[in-house]
Amino acid sequence: MLRLAFLAPSVTQAILAGRLRAGVSAATLTAAGGVDVSWQAQEARLLPTPAGAGLRRA
Repeated sequence: MLRLAFLAPSVTQAILAGRLRAGVSAATLTAAGGVDVSWQAQEARLLPTPAGAGLRRA
């Protein structure tokens, strides 16, 4: 459980609010190597992306 102490604050808030990316589970978070040390990497992997994020209009 110590690995969970290093979660990004935004990821912790998402867990409490029940809004993690689909497919993320407790097993995912506690698996060896399951949580990156970089908060940005955690957010990219675990948080849902807003609709249309990253898309550019032509």
